[in-house]
Amino acid sequence: MSPSIAEHRTTVPLPIVVEGTRRKDLGRNGSLLVVRQLRQDRVAFDDYTQPQKDHGLLAAKMMGRWRNGTPLALSPTHALPELAVANEFGCADDRGGDRCPLGAHIRRGNPRDSLGQDGPKSLTNVDMYRILRRGRVYGAPRRVHGRHLERGLMFMCFKVSLSRQFEHVQQTWVNNPRFAAVDETDPVIGNRCTGHDRFTVSYSPTADTHTGLADFVGTVGGEYLYLPWTDRAARHQQPGGLSAGRRGAPRVITVTPRRLDRLSRRSGTRRRNGAIERRRQLSPSATTSG
Repeated sequence: MSPSIAEHRTTVPLPIVVEGTRRKDLGRNGSLLVVRQLRQDRVAFDDYTQPQKDHGLLAAKMMGRWRNGTPLALSPTHALPELAVANEFGCADDRGGDRCPLGAHIRRGNPRDSLGQDGPKSLTNVDMYRILRRGRVYGAPRRVHGRHLERGLMFMCFKVSLSRQFEHVQQTWVNNPRFAAVDETDPVIGNRCTGHDRFTVSYSPTADTHTGLADFVGTVGGEYLYLPWTDRAARHQQPGGLSAGRRGAPRVITVTPRRLDRLSRRSGTRRRNGAIERRRQLSPSATTSG
């Protein structure tokens, strides 16, 4: 049953008034928002990958893309400007990970058609866990007075279920050492607390194993928030509706602990300081991009 809220307790124009009462439907068509501040240790990453003198190949293998964005699945030997923003590709024909390693960041964050032996079925299954995400860089791009200042990413993603989408990606794909049977975690954002600090690059019929991976990405802080669907948002989505910006955007709202408990019961979350937060401590890893 969708949670409701008394009409006098919110100024947000919620779309549905529960029949026979003066209550508004809080849960219908709402979205959960994950926000995380992710510190990125660029120096440690470069120190680990650049001594290989392989023209950036190890870094590309770990990420699954060359530095300009070209996917290894489409161009495994060099970057191509015309493929810098390519996102329509699969790995079903690369089961051994010769082009893009099985444990690479983009294969974990979005396995596409490579889960199991049935590519179309894999795409259907993976679609159940997709998220709508966006990242913004923060921090100084270069050294200041000889010092490397903190730099990283403000990560945000929308979904309808914390457990089925965001946390599934984190736990089942990113930090799962059994993912693709490689006995590793994500080489870029994976949790090293479990002792999984290696990364395997396949070159059939052999493979190279790189050990001593550091915590290249760490979570500084984060929040789980709830954004209700509103009449304004609905008009914004329709032709001739409100223009983009504050007027048409849904707002983050804070309601009583009881209401948020009801809203988040199925995903195992609770309210804290006006937000929805997981009962256990935040994982030190980030979510992924594919």
